[in-house]
Amino acid sequence: MAALLSAVTDRSDDSESHPESFRTVAGPGEASFEVKGSEFIGYASPANTVEEAESFIERVRERHPDATHNVPAYRVPASAGSPSRPSDADSVGSDPGSTGSDADSTGSDADPTTGPGDAVGPESGSGAGTEGPGNEAETGSGPETASGTGTGFGTGPMLREYQSDDGEPSGSSGKPALNVLVQRDIRNVATVVTRYYGGTNLGVGGLARAYSRAVKDAVDDAGVVETVPHERFVVTVEYDDSGTVRGLLESSGVEFEGTYEADVAFEVRAPVDAAATLRDRIRSATSGRADIDA
Repeated sequence: MAALLSAVTDRSDDSESHPESFRTVAGPGEASFEVKGSEFIGYASPANTVEEAESFIERVRERHPDATHNVPAYRVPASAGSPSRPSDADSVGSDPGSTGSDADSTGSDADPTTGPGDAVGPESGSGAGTEGPGNEAETGSGPETASGTGTGFGTGPMLREYQSDDGEPSGSSGKPALNVLVQRDIRNVATVVTRYYGGTNLGVGGLARAYSRAVKDAVDDAGVVETVPHERFVVTVEYDDSGTVRGLLESSGVEFEGTYEADVAFEVRAPVDAAATLRDRIRSATSGRADIDA
């Protein structure tokens, strides 16, 4: 059975942006175009866990079971414990560069998405796939291969970065797709580029441009936003302290909802980087009488 070459990397998110904020896609995106008879369809979707990313990839594969290739790439938290879930994150800005055409879709055969040491290899050779119908898996033997490394640099959460060529020539598709996400500093996102072979080989450089363009166009269609993770906690106090706590919550500008029964319970939703300070203020204002369930 032919091997499907892929690469998995876990690394720290060392973004220069605020450590508790990150850039991601605003929603699903889709784009399509043709190159020398081959149809490329790019898909992008929010994904907050490896499981969500894999599920999205599988849905695209099921949607295009007869495609020549379905090339996946994603960047998601390596740990399911990350606070970056869509229901607990607010958009605080859009990406001013998230619209427009792909400037790299024409030109020389050099892959504009690869960095030093990432040059793609020739179409033939060990581990290289072959363009054309029926060649949907890369040649070789043995089980699927993957590499993973953990790094200790940066202050952000560990990210899982994954890409696969899905039968295209080695380095011609999955890596250019993932590099678009890395270069645009987008995380919590999964992409798939579907290709229907059109009868003409594009060469490694042509494939790299096409796959990177498909991801760029899909991300542009989705839109890019910067999000701030939030967390929830419950503050329970007696009626005598409820006015004090409500006043603190209102002055802090956080979202909350109060339930008045035997005691008063406030369900609070606050930015992650402000939540601990707010809890300390509540404890101080109530002289420690507030019961806070984080």
